[in-house]
Order: sequence, then C-alpha cells, then structure tokens
Amino acid sequence: MDDLLEKLKIAFAESYSVEKELLGGGMSRLFLATDLALSRTVVIKILPPELTSDMMAARFKRESEVTARLQHPHILPIITAGLRDGLLYYVMPFISGESLRERLKRDHQLPISDATNILCEVASALAYAHKQGVIHRDIKPENILLQDGHAVLADFGIAAALAGPGHITGERLTRTGMSIGTVGYMAPEQSLGGPDVDSRADIYSLGVVAYEMFAGTPPFVGTSTQAVLAAHLTQPPPRLDDIRDDVPIPVSRAIVKALQKEPADRFQSASEFATACGLAAPRMSTLTRAVSVRKLKRIPKKKIAIGLAFLAFAAATTWYAKYRIPPGPLETVTLVIAPFDAPTSDLKIWREGMVDLLARNMDGAGVLRTVSPTLAIRRWGGGASERDGAVALAKRTGARYAVYGNLITSREDSVRLRFGLVDAKTDEVLIEPELLDPSVEKLAGELSVHVFRALGKRHRIAATSATSIGSDSALAVKAFLQGEQHYRRTSWDSASLAYGRAIRIDSGFAIALRKAGRVNAWQKSETDSLTQAFALRAGAQNRGLPPRDSLLIAADSVTSALQTGDLNLPDVRLSRRLFTIVNEAAARYPN
Repeated sequence: MDDLLEKLKIAFAESYSVEKELLGGGMSRLFLATDLALSRTVVIKILPPELTSDMMAARFKRESEVTARLQHPHILPIITAGLRDGLLYYVMPFISGESLRERLKRDHQLPISDATNILCEVASALAYAHKQGVIHRDIKPENILLQDGHAVLADFGIAAALAGPGHITGERLTRTGMSIGTVGYMAPEQSLGGPDVDSRADIYSLGVVAYEMFAGTPPFVGTSTQAVLAAHLTQPPPRLDDIRDDVPIPVSRAIVKALQKEPADRFQSASEFATACGLAAPRMSTLTRAVSVRKLKRIPKKKIAIGLAFLAFAAATTWYAKYRIPPGPLETVTLVIAPFDAPTSDLKIWREGMVDLLARNMDGAGVLRTVSPTLAIRRWGGGASERDGAVALAKRTGARYAVYGNLITSREDSVRLRFGLVDAKTDEVLIEPELLDPSVEKLAGELSVHVFRALGKRHRIAATSATSIGSDSALAVKAFLQGEQHYRRTSWDSASLAYGRAIRIDSGFAIALRKAGRVNAWQKSETDSLTQAFALRAGAQNRGLPPRDSLLIAADSVTSALQTGDLNLPDVRLSRRLFTIVNEAAARYPN
C-alpha cells in the first residue's frame, strides 16, 4: 500500500498532492488528493494493473472522454482520466457524505421519502445519460453517493469502458478481474453476457436498488452466485407489500415493472420510471392512504376526478370574485426583473430564481404588472453594467421599470443583496439599497416592499403587500425554481423530477402542481389522465396566489373539469366560466 502511495505522489506531483488511501474502492484503489491548480479535494481511482494493455488503455480513454462530457447534478463527473506510469486512473470530485450501501447497512430500510427521492434523482441521472448514449452497467448501492440529502451516481461509464468478453467469478462479472456488473443487481440479459445489453438493463438494476431501499434486502438472495443468477433469470421478486405495507402503491407497481425479466416489459426509459415513482406517488398519497395493495379500499378514479373538479370549479369562482377587473379605463405599469448576478455556485439557482420569485411577488399589486419570467430570461442580453442591461431588457419587453441586482455570500453566513430599480424611460435610478439576510426568500420579500414603496410614490400601489408563491417550505420553493429553469429549456424529464420533489415536500403547492401537469401535457397529451389530475389538484388549491398564476391555474382546472365530464354541473356553465377567465386574462395581460 505504501509503495503505491509513494509511487502516486511522485507520478502526480505536478498536478495533485496525493495524501492517503481511502477504503471502499472494491477491485480498484482510491486515493484522496488535492488539485494543486484549483485547491479542491479530489479522489484518484487507480484501476487494477492487469487492465493496462495498450488496447484496453485506448478503449478506456475513449469511453472516459464520452463520460466526462456528462453534465448533470446527480452524476459524479470525471475530471480527467488516462494512463500514467503503467496505471489506468481517473480523477473525480470528493464527496464528503456516504454511499447508499453505508446508509443501508446502518438503517436497513430507508424512510419512504428518502428512498423515493434517491430513486427519482438516480433515475433522472440515468435518463440524461441514456439520451447521450451512455449506459452505466453497474448500478448498485456502492455507486450511489449521498450528500446533503441528494444522490449522486458515481463510476458512470467505467464499466462500459471495460466491458468485453468476460466470465463470472464470485459476486461480480469480471474481465480479468475488473467488475463490469454486480450479480445481485444485474439484469437477466446482462448476466448472460449477450451483445444487446442496452439502457433497460440500467432500469432493471435501479429497480433492484429501489426494492432494497424499501425492503431492506435485495429481491433475490441465495447461498451462491449461481443461485442468485438463477433467481434473477427465472423467479418473480417477493411482493414488496408483503415485506413493508407503507410503500406507496404507484412506487411498488413501478418497481415490479422495472424488474420484469424481458426488457420489452420494463419501462422503456428511465424518465418513465422516474415519473411513475416521483409524480404518481404524491398524487396517490394525497387522495388515498398509503396502505397495502391487499388492504386498499379503492376509490374509483371517476369519483376522485369529479370531486377534484368540483373543488377546482369552486376555486375558479373564488378567483373570479377576487381578481375580476372592474369596467372602465385602467392604468397599468409594467415592471421587468432582470436575471441577478450570482457568481458563487451555492447561489447559482437564484440567478433566474429571483426573476421567478419577484415577478410573482409583485405582479398584480395595484396597477403593477410584471413581465413573465420566461420572456424576461429569453430576451436578456446583458449590458456594460447591471443597470444598462436592465434598461435594455425593459425596452425589449416594453416595460417602464426594471429591477436588477446581485447576490453574494457574506462572512456572517448570510446573503447580501444589492439591487436597483430603474425607470427605463428616463434612465433614472429610483432606489439602490443593500439588504442582508440568511434567507434568499426573505430578501425577495423585502426587495418587493422596497419596490412597492418607491413606485407607490408615482402610481397606485400604496398599501399593497407582496403575494405568496404558494408554499411556506423553502425546500419546496427551491425545487420548484429548479423545475422552472429546466422547463424554460424544455428539459422535460428534469423539470418533471424537480416539480415532483416540490410536490412531495408540499402536496398543496398549487403552482408546482400546475407546472407538473404542463410537463406531462408536453410529454404525453392535454387529455392524459395525469395531466388532468394535476390541473384539478392545482385548481383545488388555488388560493392566495399571484394573479397570473392564479388565472392560469383557474383556466387549466376548469378545462380539465370540462374534459372529465359527468359532473352535476352543466357544461355550458363551465364553458362560460372558462370564457370569462380567458377574457380576464386578455384584459389583465394584453401582451
């Protein structure tokens, strides 16, 4: 051990300061090091020496280059890889948490929310990688790292890089000793060594991991490697609800489907698996109690839809009474929020997140209207200064006023916000204060009040307070804002997962419910039952929201109420309500 450590210290001296060997490398060996150029902690993984032939090194380099291009929040990236002093190696960031295997050893079974979150995040990583043509081939708890409540998938593509004619020894499928799959987690077609292994093998392996997180044991165990292989090939998994009766029904069903023997019978993409686990689960848990499949007294879907439709209709009526625009001329003042400068990685989400929060906070305050966040971000072109960029954005979007600013982390473990409000017509800066608070959400609320006061001196905005985004949970709001950023880029799978996280944290988060439905509509159809269910649930929670979001939720929910049919409400009445809402939208937001 000491000989290799000393060898690495010399070999990597120009780039890394190699400090010590870590446990847990399996067939490979892990070493903790410091990147000298960037002063960051990394891990150097050294592969077994028997894999260092010229042909294997070339293949490893090609596959590592492909994997290194994967950029996803739940994939542990490869920083660099190569052959040095006769050893194949790759470098990856250091994760300070623990592996899923360590968590399972300690806790046996995971809480429902933790297991579902991990499952959805790993599925998100797989969905992204599979679209890039990269298959993992070795999904197992050891390769899932946990840090700050999130999952990161490691060793991506390394098994694929080393795949080739192999044989089974012990618990691993090996090629001259290197693991390219772990027997307890391999899909049947993978264990047979067939040439046609595709992304659906990863889905099967993730199903095994999911089963173990909920049950505390893998679905197939045996006294020998051959017994485990035979079980994967021929036996159905034990019923999950026989082991644990609080697993949400949709999650249990999704795992069963992922564990089908034939690839054609499984989910055909990881995003389908993620949707079934991440979005269906909260929907079911809010409508029915999460109990055993055998004990569940089912509520007919039609009755659920009708009940939600009545709630949505009542909420839409409340919306109309609250937000109806009185007849006569109406002075409107338009405000655009420019993307905030957030130079540090911990605040990156707030670059666009502040646009989302502030636009919702201030829209509909008296005569004030805000430019939609999507339009503001699409038309943002920057400028010589933050103020110049904001003025240019206001002119591109037809807004009279613009808000701009920046966020930095202060030494007091708080966030410092500097922002300005500029009149784009006169180029006059009305206010330019500085705020400090540990919570970015609170800073957004304080900023809104400052803007209200400044504009209230010029327009009818006095005595108006900011509206709510619809959730008191900071974690739910952050997940929602992540979903918004994915949504704007049409990254439907990632958006779906982010909105799903927000809904799991706060099942009454109406805006997140609506956007989850919109994603499903893009992926499937407007008339899909899940699209309608999200719209109706959002409609039932449509209270105290910003006017633009409230209006959109009302329109979607009434439309879905019409589509469900068989309500004891005349269709003409619903149609008139929908027509009224659309008219209100045109009057309030003519552009």
